[in-house]
Amino acid sequence: MMMVILTTSIFVLVFVVIFVRGLRTPGKRCAVVVVQGDIGRSPRMQYHALSLLNRGYKVTFLGYDESPLIPELLKFKTLKVIGLTVPRCKLSSKLFYLTKAIEQTMYLMVAFCKCDRPSLVLLQNPPCIPTMAVSVLFRFLWGCVLVFDWHNYAHTILALSLKSNSGLLLKLSKIYEMFFSQFSDFNFCVSKAMQKDLNSNWSVHSTVLYDKAPRRFKELNETERGEFLSKTNYFTDMDLRSLLIGNRQDAILLVSSTSWTPDEDFGILLDALVKYNSMCDQQNYKGSVINYPKIVCAITGKGPLKEFYKSTIDNLKLQYVTICTPWLEAEDYPKLIGSADLGICLHTSSSGLDLPMKVVDMFGCNLPVCAVKYHCIGELVEHEVTGLHFEDAKELYDQLERIVSEIGNTNGILERMRGNLRKNNHLRWDEEWDEKAWPILKSAD
Repeated sequence: MMMVILTTSIFVLVFVVIFVRGLRTPGKRCAVVVVQGDIGRSPRMQYHALSLLNRGYKVTFLGYDESPLIPELLKFKTLKVIGLTVPRCKLSSKLFYLTKAIEQTMYLMVAFCKCDRPSLVLLQNPPCIPTMAVSVLFRFLWGCVLVFDWHNYAHTILALSLKSNSGLLLKLSKIYEMFFSQFSDFNFCVSKAMQKDLNSNWSVHSTVLYDKAPRRFKELNETERGEFLSKTNYFTDMDLRSLLIGNRQDAILLVSSTSWTPDEDFGILLDALVKYNSMCDQQNYKGSVINYPKIVCAITGKGPLKEFYKSTIDNLKLQYVTICTPWLEAEDYPKLIGSADLGICLHTSSSGLDLPMKVVDMFGCNLPVCAVKYHCIGELVEHEVTGLHFEDAKELYDQLERIVSEIGNTNGILERMRGNLRKNNHLRWDEEWDEKAWPILKSAD
């Protein structure tokens, strides 16, 4: 009972503060960007903020201030970051979701109260609880323009973590998401497939704003590649570094970026690499003239399943494959991708409607990608043109064998796909944002 009284009192107090602050005149070219997550690991929202800053906006970021921001943002004195408090709830039942939502609501409302009254609020979705409801509340109190940026559906992500007997909670989550989606002024989404679904099933009209890599993502030439690989601490084996810097027929570099979440099955990649190692071992045993290169596979990122997969990797005994799991500094991540020979994407999408941003970064570096096949992946990765689609470990292994067997061949599949990317990979985030987002967002003022 005391908990209910305390929570109600806090909400009343916060609401009074909000109402008083809401009487102030909204700031021209003033925006609040909301991320109920780690801001430093939300590149698309950082790019939004950067584009707004370049247009003369004063931007306030609300989110978890855990990882470093991209370097381009740090030069702006008109950028303010208000870090959200991470919920302390440790309950291990359905009450966890309710208690966590109440905590997050209080923290988010307090953070909003610290902001100057904006003309624009830009919200990342997912997650949607409680960000959608709180943002809608402030939209009415402040009279500002509210824009939802749809990266995926929150209820489909929640379904990955819920047990089979949690149907009611999942249904309520979807109802909540669909209800509050009706209160935005404008919407962006990441694919045509999602745009169609939002329009047909949610009655939400949206503009497709494709993820595009910023200009710091670029293919490194041989000199730049050699300098990066020789100086980096991510590959501690000196012999391995020498192989990577040398002939591609001796060693190739694979890169995969991940958040280590359940919608990416890294067992597929590990099984394919084990098969590759066995194939090389057999070829060596038979004394075959076919000499396949060693594979160095760098899997970057942070997330809940990283320790599980690291333990699995540590138990693999591979002679022809080396797997490392570094966490890269922001300035080194584009260089690693720009140095790689092939990208691997295991993102399957909880909704089947979003597109993996990691592939966008790889394409920014003219890096061909092998990607798991799902509903709309062809919207980004064109099979046999800019990458290859696979469905299981065997198909990925077959693709690896095909690729390495043609290393050194100027007409090989890898070189053909890279050539296609070099020809057509000219549009970057700035151009996409200026064409699609700015005509909508400038109406906020």
